[in-house]
Amino acid sequence: MVKTLSLFVCSVAAAMCAAAQKCAPFAPGEVSLGEDGPFAAAARINSEYLLKELDPARLVAEFRRQAGLPRKADRYGGWEANQGAGHAAGHCLSALSLLYARTKDHEAKRRVDYIVEELWECQLANKDGYCLPVPKDKVWDKVKAGDFSAGEFDVCRWWRPLYTLDKVMRGLRDAHRAAGSAKALEVERRLADWLLGVVAKLDDAQMQKLLVSEWGELNGTLADLYADTKEKRYLDAAKSKFFDKRAFEPLSRGEDRLDGASARAMSEKAAGLARVGLVDGNAGTVKAARTFWDAVAGSRVFPTGAFGNRERFFPQKDAERNLGNECGEMCAVCAMLRTSASLFCEDPTSDKMDYVERALVNCVLSGVGRKGGEFLFYQSLKPVAEKAFSHGHHVWTCCVGEGVEAPERFAESAYFRSGSSIWVNLFIDSSVEWRSKGVVLTQRTKFPESDKTTISIACKEPVKFKMLIRKPAWCSAPALNVCGAPKSSSAGADGYIVVDRTWSDGDTVVLDFPMKSRCETYADGKFAAFAKGPQILAGITEPEFGKEDFAKSRWGDNPHTAPGGTDEPARAVLASGGTPRPPAGMNFMPLWKVYEEHYTVLFPVCAAAEFQKRENARRDAEKALAARKASVVDQVVIGWWPDEEAHRWNGAHDTVGENRGRKFRHAPGESGRFMYELAVDPNAKQYVEATFWGDDNGRTFELCVDWKVIATISLERKHPGQFFTERFEIPRELTAGKERVMVCFRGKKGTTWTGAVFSLAIVK
Repeated sequence: MVKTLSLFVCSVAAAMCAAAQKCAPFAPGEVSLGEDGPFAAAARINSEYLLKELDPARLVAEFRRQAGLPRKADRYGGWEANQGAGHAAGHCLSALSLLYARTKDHEAKRRVDYIVEELWECQLANKDGYCLPVPKDKVWDKVKAGDFSAGEFDVCRWWRPLYTLDKVMRGLRDAHRAAGSAKALEVERRLADWLLGVVAKLDDAQMQKLLVSEWGELNGTLADLYADTKEKRYLDAAKSKFFDKRAFEPLSRGEDRLDGASARAMSEKAAGLARVGLVDGNAGTVKAARTFWDAVAGSRVFPTGAFGNRERFFPQKDAERNLGNECGEMCAVCAMLRTSASLFCEDPTSDKMDYVERALVNCVLSGVGRKGGEFLFYQSLKPVAEKAFSHGHHVWTCCVGEGVEAPERFAESAYFRSGSSIWVNLFIDSSVEWRSKGVVLTQRTKFPESDKTTISIACKEPVKFKMLIRKPAWCSAPALNVCGAPKSSSAGADGYIVVDRTWSDGDTVVLDFPMKSRCETYADGKFAAFAKGPQILAGITEPEFGKEDFAKSRWGDNPHTAPGGTDEPARAVLASGGTPRPPAGMNFMPLWKVYEEHYTVLFPVCAAAEFQKRENARRDAEKALAARKASVVDQVVIGWWPDEEAHRWNGAHDTVGENRGRKFRHAPGESGRFMYELAVDPNAKQYVEATFWGDDNGRTFELCVDWKVIATISLERKHPGQFFTERFEIPRELTAGKERVMVCFRGKKGTTWTGAVFSLAIVK
């Protein structure tokens, strides 16, 4: 029998169809996870976390304070305790709404309604539709007047206010679409009208200046609001006001200019751009989003499906030196999944869902821990790697917010439909209600632990339709059985096996996708990864030489409490005379199953004759690295906002730039400066260690510790064409009895530039 499900607002699918696309996703509430397999297990842990551990009053506490209302609870810690406050409420609102759509859990709906009502009260208090935890006088009033500053991660020195706005609007969108909240749509509409009023008088140059700052998927969010309201001003704003020329014009010309760009910001912009194209029916806009997808999925992804290092796209010629602790930011991967789904509507070919499966298994599922609130920020690809999970609910980085939402979207791309066809894209224990056909498809599988799945049909009357089943790129010869009879499993040019028949209640399709082990190479064959089916395999190894067992701990407010870098020597090097083979004696397990184990995913490959030489070099490098790490008291990742904030960065006229794939900070003129607070050892002789670029010339500036000048630095083209590092001794009286000091680079009389500084550390 066909199951009866409550009908919610289904404008997602309607918006996709409005653009005359070839297929559309099912609406929230029409697809639900089953009870079996690792995806269902991870979703259950996350549901418990959402419903029993999180306090909605704490999520909206800062919203109320900025609206002049008394707080009902203290706000959370981590990014929610600083200028990053607010994005978590948006993510959790989306997650709770999607949870309610698939489970009808009344507690999820109560929490959705509570958050929406709180935002409504903030709007009433502000009297203009505004309801964000960002002070209007410090940010928005300046933007509206056209007198504002904008950096990559800030507007008027406030951290990512547009990004927070986007997450809140997306949460309201999902509360409307998935949980049926009419009030959520009204709150979202009023908030959008307020935003359009803020940017109404900004000319194109001012808007492009504003769009330098990270703004999530506001273009796509506004397009979705148009789809829900049919009020054209929202689509017009998405297409004009939030058209980032610097990012989108090269993509419109089919150009990949991603080197050095923020992987997260560009992924979200592209996801929004794809939705704008679908809603508007603009093939050119969709093409620009496809250029981005082709560039990333085609050549920039690691074998896991993740991409980027330290949140940046890097030149592929530099891939070998970009395998560190901070690869593959999780929220960038999730945005790429959304782009894939949107592009599939316009061109339903298997390559997009092959990518979705790879990233979903090896990044998203792999990035959810075994306890509520455990999520990965990065996917470490160091030679000896660990998973640095967050802990509890006092962190709230962008990837924790995305992580809370991700399990509720596991099956989001599993099924798509058109008038007479249904696409089965992912093999996840789940079911889908195809209401227009009066059909329910139920898929039972333990995938990816199992290579078999069974799809059963429930319908009151026989129904004729096509079932298109993705033939995975990793499987050359799947077996297909329909209602007890074997059928051909050959796929068309689109990569799908077609079963076209009249279906009756109780019909079944049984699929067997043999998962054979294979080797995949990376970085022009310099590295090898091993896989089985869609699963990347991790070689389990011991902790690094002389290093604490960090994998069994959890990071707090900042992911950089996880030790890292790209200089760790490989624990296993493959000797190869042909196809690389796994190291002898090493145990392997799927990466998504790794929890507290130390692992290796990418193995360096060398000729057999070089093997022993490399092994000897590795042992020497391990000892040197252990000694180096023991000498570092504290260090700053220059140009990476969360780490700079954690070190209480402050400055005047300073900016961040990039050279040879490395971020730097510098400041012009005599009054330019920038400073950080770093930990020191009160009982040790210590140095400030900084890295500079050898071609910088004629730059003289001061280095201060707690405002006392300890060195005057002159950059005079000392090491042309290369980076170099210098140490400056800190007088013992400046660190005696102290745990932290302020390290400042500042201009002096006649200074042209202070910096550029590429790295900064306190070392013994």
